Amino acid sequence: MRIIVQIRGNPRPQQRHRHKKQGKFVITYDPSSKDKDDFLAQIISKAPKEPFDEPLRVDLYFYMNRPKSHFGTGKNHGTLKKSAPRWHTSVPDADNLAKLVLDSMNKSFWRDDSIICYSRIVKQYSKTPFIKIVISSIDEPTPDVYLRYFGLKMLEHVSRVNMDRVCTDKSLLSLIDQFIQVSVTDRGKLDDMGVLNAISWLEENYRLKD
Repeated sequence: MRIIVQIRGNPRPQQRHRHKKQGKFVITYDPSSKDKDDFLAQIISKAPKEPFDEPLRVDLYFYMNRPKSHFGTGKNHGTLKKSAPRWHTSVPDADNLAKLVLDSMNKSFWRDDSIICYSRIVKQYSKTPFIKIVISSIDEPTPDVYLRYFGLKMLEHVSRVNMDRVCTDKSLLSLIDQFIQVSVTDRGKLDDMGVLNAISWLEENYRLKD
C-alpha cells in the first residue's frame, strides 16, 4: 500500500497551546485548530474508506517558499542566485511542521498516531511551496529497492520506445546508469535524497508499475 498526498501552499507549523482565563477558570486551547481543519478539508478526498490500522511509514516533505533575497534583481529578477541555499534551516522547525500535518490527518487517515513506526521529514526551499505526504505499509520495499525496480523498468521502456533518441541525451543515460547501479547494499552514486528524488521523478514521468 502506498498513498501520495500533495497540497499547495507554504507549510504552517503547529503553534504552542495557549491559555486564557474564562470566568474563574483558566482553559487551554489549540491556536492551530483552524489551520488543521483547513488542511484536512483540502486532502480528505484522499483518505481511505476506513482509517489504516497497521504499522505505517509516513514521509513528510515540506517545500518552503523562497524569500526575495534568493533571487536576482533587475534583468535577473526571478532568476535564482547560485548562492541560494537548497535546505531550509530557519524556523519553523521540521518537527512543528510535521506535528500540524500528523495531527490533522489523525483519525481520518490512520487509527492513531501510535501506528506510525517510521518517518522521514525533509524541509527545503522551492519556488512553488507545497507539502508532499507519502503513506506506506511499514513492510514496503526501501527506497533503494524501489529505485532499482523502476530503473530496470525504465530501461526496458525506453529501449522499446526510442533508444536512438535517448542515446543522444547524455544526462538521461547517466541517470539510467545510476538507477541500475542501485541495490540494497550499494546505492551507487546516489545519496538518500537523490534516491527519493529519482523515485519521484520516475513516478511522475513514467507509468511503470505493474
